[in-house]
Amino acid sequence: MATITITSGSWAVDATLTIGVGVPGTDGVGVPVGGVTGQVLAKASATNYDTEWVNVDDVAAVWGQISGTITDQGDLVTYVADQLAGGTAVAKTLEIEVRNQTGATLDAGAIVYISGATGNKATVSKAIATGDATSAQTLGFVKEAITNNATGKVVVRGTIENLDTSALAEGQQLYLSGTTAGTWQTTKPTAPVHLVYVGIVTRSHPTLGTIEVAIQNGAEIGELHDVAITSPVNGQVLKYDSATDLWINGAITSFGAVTFSGKISTTTGSTAPINFNPATTPTTQVAGDVWMGTNTLFIRGSDNVNRGLATVASTQTFTQPQTIQVANANPSLTLTQSGAGGGIRINNTGAGACIVVDDGSPVPDTTAFIVTNSGRVGIGRAPGGQGSISYDLDVGDTTGAAQDGTVLAKTYFVSDGGGLYFNEQSAGYGTTNFTIIGFDNSNNLLIFRINGTEYAIGVSSYP
Repeated sequence: MATITITSGSWAVDATLTIGVGVPGTDGVGVPVGGVTGQVLAKASATNYDTEWVNVDDVAAVWGQISGTITDQGDLVTYVADQLAGGTAVAKTLEIEVRNQTGATLDAGAIVYISGATGNKATVSKAIATGDATSAQTLGFVKEAITNNATGKVVVRGTIENLDTSALAEGQQLYLSGTTAGTWQTTKPTAPVHLVYVGIVTRSHPTLGTIEVAIQNGAEIGELHDVAITSPVNGQVLKYDSATDLWINGAITSFGAVTFSGKISTTTGSTAPINFNPATTPTTQVAGDVWMGTNTLFIRGSDNVNRGLATVASTQTFTQPQTIQVANANPSLTLTQSGAGGGIRINNTGAGACIVVDDGSPVPDTTAFIVTNSGRVGIGRAPGGQGSISYDLDVGDTTGAAQDGTVLAKTYFVSDGGGLYFNEQSAGYGTTNFTIIGFDNSNNLLIFRINGTEYAIGVSSYP
């Protein structure tokens, strides 16, 4: 009981008024924490005591557009439905309610992705552009801080307010960070960082900054509707398949013929930059083809002649004539042999000479140097055939006349029982054959033959 004493000039005596007090009620939730100057309290949902601080201009913008009488919740729902149906309702932001089960508070402005679901709500975590799993489902910006195991709002489209954007210029494009989870970066990311566009700065301010949220997730090549990649492996490429109207993956060899219009350059590595299937000759060959035969690399020339280069390290075998043509002060061919195998070996089983050296004038040269396949050497001879070289050493005279009155002669090394043979030719004197046959060492005799008659001359040491 409570006693109240009232003193009044009109009362003759003091009076005592007794007032009964009812049963005390339960304590209320009270006003939610947070809010900034100028905001008002509004219901956040139909749940008892679920309120939040909102900007006055947001409320004014809505109520200022209402025409008619709103007396209860039903009237308000009907009004909003009519406005949406008529296309006159204006939404400033699109938000969804989510749950934080990350184990830590998600600060206002954090960029999050959908990481799961619980209790009919999506769970979110801080997004980062280092992989598809943490960036492809990027949802939006946390509107206000959400403590662990609590629900809160995420702005998925529209304007998010009250952020520190003082370090950003208005109009700055923002992308999901590839280094720090939940944040943005101003530089457009490049692979392997995933590209997720998150919005643009609309107000630069240390506390009242705003960002227009517009989440756009970049796609991987395998997510494109006309690309079908199956079990990719290193070295594969994409090529269009007209049968399926798709771009498919595979090795270059699996696509058949491939045409390159530019230059192909390779770099030195641990593996060969180009590999030809060995011992395989194409059934159809056209000019410009290159293929690998048995230890021979073949190139088909513009004259449709196949030219091969042997690839065996110890022996090089050519099946076609080879030409070395240079215009240089250095020799066109130099052979260096450091072993005992000799410099050049010519195994000629045909009818032609092993070696013919001439100066190309006249054609054919009548004063060539010739080595036959039987080992005979002709100097100053016409290469009409190796049969024209009759002696081991055949030195020919093609001048046709004496020079300064001297006698012209042909000199031969004879293989048929003779030695050094001189064929004397002089105008007006006929022909005399003189051959030095050899030397009788036991009798100190030099033996020679003149026109078929043998002679001997005794010799002694000199001087």
